[in-house]
Amino acid sequence: IAKRGLEILANTERVGLQALKAVAGVPRDVNCTHVGFVLGPRLNAAGRMVHGELVMELLTTNDSVRAGKLARKLNKLNTDRQEIEARIKELAIKQVEANSEMPWGLVIWNHDFHTGVIGLVAQRLVERYYRPVVVIGSDQGSFKGSVRGIAGFNVVEALSALSPYLERFGGHEGAGGFSIAEEKIPEFVEAFNGECRRRLQGQELEPYAMADTEAGLEDITPALIDELKSFAPFGVGNPSPTVLIKGLKVTDRRVLKNEHTKVVLSDSRRNIAGLMWRERHHPALELGLKVDVACRPDKSLYAGHYQLQLNLQAVQRART
Repeated sequence: IAKRGLEILANTERVGLQALKAVAGVPRDVNCTHVGFVLGPRLNAAGRMVHGELVMELLTTNDSVRAGKLARKLNKLNTDRQEIEARIKELAIKQVEANSEMPWGLVIWNHDFHTGVIGLVAQRLVERYYRPVVVIGSDQGSFKGSVRGIAGFNVVEALSALSPYLERFGGHEGAGGFSIAEEKIPEFVEAFNGECRRRLQGQELEPYAMADTEAGLEDITPALIDELKSFAPFGVGNPSPTVLIKGLKVTDRRVLKNEHTKVVLSDSRRNIAGLMWRERHHPALELGLKVDVACRPDKSLYAGHYQLQLNLQAVQRART
């Protein structure tokens, strides 16, 4: 179904989708990455930042001029969303690292946190600290929280156990949300940490990545990447194949757009680019260090030429 949907999206006659693809720089052949990381965020930005009616109009209009205006508006809202998310994430990290010791569960809150992005920030903090995370913001005097969990932590069960502190809540195993009175937040912070301790004691609290196979850098070829792409479309239930490559040396490192890390990795015979998205500093990605990486091999188009690259899912210092 997803494969057929991508084919239809590539050839859509809806002027709104055509306009959004043009504004976002999506090529004619749409893939799952374009949907998940380019088109999807722009469609979601309307509901996060203002309201979803803009998207409904974009998807139903037959007026190409109006479609262009709407697409540009969504593009601007997505840029605004990224800036707000980055600012809240920075403030949240400062709150977390002000703790003398890492709590079992993190609760970050502020009157000024935009409730449209608190779920995104919670997920970023989970990726950084690998703890269950709650981020709470205020919306017209009402406090709303968004929760993201980790393996072995059922979010909706935890919220149910904490319901005496909440006005209402909902969710599923991996994520949830709630509303709460401001005066209840300090009690909730303590209770959430205790619930996390109860549920996670004895479990592994270090982030990890699962690799499908191990390979050497010499195995990463255009032919291999094309073969791996034959398993597409990728997403929940069919993740992109992940490869473990050991003993690569970091020979160059820089930060892209003040948000992502790009490195050059070498096995002493070949070099290849490695990209770690949404991570400005990883302690293992320092010049001269040897690392083992779990990655998803890919090709990127630069200056009219395809270059091989590794999308880094996890990195650790090599043990040998």
